[in-house]
Amino acid sequence: MTRRALNVVAIALALSSVAANCEQCQPVAEPRIGNVDRTTDTVLVTGTDGHAYLVSAHPELEHLRVLDLTTERFVDAPNRFFPTSVPVGPATRRLAAAPGDGTRVYALDAALDLVQVVRTVDDEGPAFSRVGEGIDTGRAPADLAAWRDLASSPEVVELWVSLPDATPTAGAVQLLDAITGAELARVDLPDGARPDQVEVEPTGARVVVTDAALPTVHVIDRALRTLERDVDVGGASAAVAVGVIDVGDGLAPVALIGRRDRAEVALVRLYREGFREEGAALYGRTELPSLPMTLYVPDHRDSVTVCCRGLSDEAVDAGEATDAWGAAATASGDLLYLALAAPTGDATRRLVRLIDDDLEGLGGAVDLNNEEAIWVPVAGGEDRRPTGVTLTAQDTWGTPPLVELVAATETPLLTWEGALPGLDAVGGDYQLGEVIADVDVQALGARVGDVVVFTIEDPPPGCADRTLEAAITTITGATFAVVRGVDGLDEGDENCIRSGGGVTVAVLAAAAFVVELADGTSPGRLNLVDADPENVLLLPGAALTMKAAAAGLPLRGSMLSLPLRPHVTAMGLALSKAKSSRGDGGFGSAGLVPTAIVGGEMDIPDKATGGIRRARRMVVGTGSPDSQSGLFELIVCDEAETTPSLCSVFR
Repeated sequence: MTRRALNVVAIALALSSVAANCEQCQPVAEPRIGNVDRTTDTVLVTGTDGHAYLVSAHPELEHLRVLDLTTERFVDAPNRFFPTSVPVGPATRRLAAAPGDGTRVYALDAALDLVQVVRTVDDEGPAFSRVGEGIDTGRAPADLAAWRDLASSPEVVELWVSLPDATPTAGAVQLLDAITGAELARVDLPDGARPDQVEVEPTGARVVVTDAALPTVHVIDRALRTLERDVDVGGASAAVAVGVIDVGDGLAPVALIGRRDRAEVALVRLYREGFREEGAALYGRTELPSLPMTLYVPDHRDSVTVCCRGLSDEAVDAGEATDAWGAAATASGDLLYLALAAPTGDATRRLVRLIDDDLEGLGGAVDLNNEEAIWVPVAGGEDRRPTGVTLTAQDTWGTPPLVELVAATETPLLTWEGALPGLDAVGGDYQLGEVIADVDVQALGARVGDVVVFTIEDPPPGCADRTLEAAITTITGATFAVVRGVDGLDEGDENCIRSGGGVTVAVLAAAAFVVELADGTSPGRLNLVDADPENVLLLPGAALTMKAAAAGLPLRGSMLSLPLRPHVTAMGLALSKAKSSRGDGGFGSAGLVPTAIVGGEMDIPDKATGGIRRARRMVVGTGSPDSQSGLFELIVCDEAETTPSLCSVFR
């Protein structure tokens, strides 16, 4: 070999050595950057190394990401300049893992009708990689849950898969063997059912399935593989979270259910062995400020978190702090904490409600003299404004209780002798003091004594200026009779009605206010007769009463508007970020819309000692980007945290 050739080889070897050394000294991927996209689901597993791993699904990436919560960094790929990324299908949106089994995660793809199996440990293959070809499901699966049956021999890992379109008339829940892929059972649901999310509660006794069509959730006996009961939660449901909390008389598995059609959640207490009670019971429902997107309930069998950290001392002293809590993350970008087992004076009644840091209720007097703009009298009725207008805090909830929220902008409008809702212009036929209306006026609230005002279409000459009204004497459904003669419709009135081109009627409340809320609904009527049952109007959490003025009752058409002050300061985490100067943002005006919450006890870094410590934490996945960075986030907080700056953000 020539000297020139030897020099070339030496230079090449030197460059190779430099490249190798350069690669070794390059910084690895930023520990908090995993390039996550829209998160649709997350699952927690404890690895054989004791670390807590969060696996998240991102369908638009068609990959899963893996976050090590014990080291607070994304798991490195074989090329350590990138995070581990597990390729999956185009519609892999839902994840599950069997409690106590940290070796496998199951990923459901609704487009491929397939459950893909992901190993999380290095056993016969690299950690965090797919195993085999997957497990076939029924057509168009919606969700799955996993459970390891230690009592079976050999051991079985069960996959419970919801199938909304199992038959032309109803959905079903499919049970698969995660090891063999065989179908073990299929649980049929009632006609019209469209099962959605499914969870196995922490004790493993029951499987809970929400329904996108029916107003019930389905409770399945897991061991018997049969539908045990349906629990009415008030409407179609979507999100579900299961946990174990003290419901007032001991620990109980519970399911927190999110309504699909309105901003509301319900709590269902599930089966407890050894208790003489219904196998599943609705404990209560509560309205939320916004639609629930995802829910969380802790499992308090081993350790307990008391909610919530940001409560004032006064609220804690008043009993707002509780270890019976859950969380609801809403479409407005807020995570709100709920009291799930607040006992009342009656042991059979429990209130599921927002944890509130404002101890002032709806009570208080309204001074009409200082707020004259809220009273609009008919001319001549200025001195007939009601007196003693008072809101008194009162339990107005039903059984099982539904806790209604009063909107901050709620202003009930009270119209004296106003038209009843739906009865302001009703067609009908009039014959000799009797009206057959086009609608069931009795069902809409009309009653004997109410005033009927007739309006004639194309009135004949001499009839246009007549006041045509009379009180109702009898009423049955759509048919009612009115007073005739001197105190009602006289012969001339009846001739005008018969000679016109048609007639409509309005039914006015007699000697009472008709109340209308901001959403157009009416909680009823309110009179001014002291101590009369209708002198109390029940509003959410309060009772409204008032008295007549010394000058007498208001004139018809006079209006009173009452701005309500709900005094509710909900405890939670504000996930939304301020809109940036670029005008971008995520959901709505730049909210981080939450899409998944998981949590529990895990090992995390101990900043004080440099080691690790045990803590209860929760992780929130988001489906819209941060308004400033344009990146999607995984937000990690201690359970019941209320200060966003104390949470860690991973992107």
